[in-house]
Amino acid sequence: MTRRDGWKVEIKKPRMCFTRFSYERYPAFRYVKDGKRAYHWEATGLSESEAKRYVEAARRDGYSVRAFPPALLRSSGYRREFMSRNPGPWRCRYCGRALRRDEDMEVDHLVPVAAAQKSPVARQVLASIGAESVNDAPNLVPSCHACNARKGSKTGLWLIRGVLGAHRSYWVALRIAQALLVAVCLWLVFGGGFARAAWILRYC
Repeated sequence: MTRRDGWKVEIKKPRMCFTRFSYERYPAFRYVKDGKRAYHWEATGLSESEAKRYVEAARRDGYSVRAFPPALLRSSGYRREFMSRNPGPWRCRYCGRALRRDEDMEVDHLVPVAAAQKSPVARQVLASIGAESVNDAPNLVPSCHACNARKGSKTGLWLIRGVLGAHRSYWVALRIAQALLVAVCLWLVFGGGFARAAWILRYC
């Protein structure tokens, strides 16, 4: 395991903690600003023993601390590896849009990295699709920019759409259902369907 692919540790200072953060005590860490007032310190590329040592030290100092193994961290080469296995063209797993150019396609983590880090249920879903890491092939899917931006770190229906979107039969069935819905709406508007429906409801 290379240093780049090692563990990650995040340290936050609770409101009632008065221990001053020391870079001498935590030399591998750097300051990271999360927002206007939020911040934390983090270290990456750690060995498992280093991560455990920092976690124990942070807890003794009264800090809030989280440690992430490599399997729950976004890798730097997941897009390159995905494209080497899937040269394209692609189809967005979420909306079905055809993606013919490299710049149109974004590689999305089906189970979001943030969700896998926070939720045991998300990690169970990750395992159920055959992925040991968030960067494994079963968890990487092609997406258009719009869907990727809307999905973010959401799960729920996005996960279902992402799984079903791998099957051509899903898109065929969806297009048929959409066509039928349009036909029904047109019939209601232009074929006197509203009046007939109202008449039927009156005597029900």
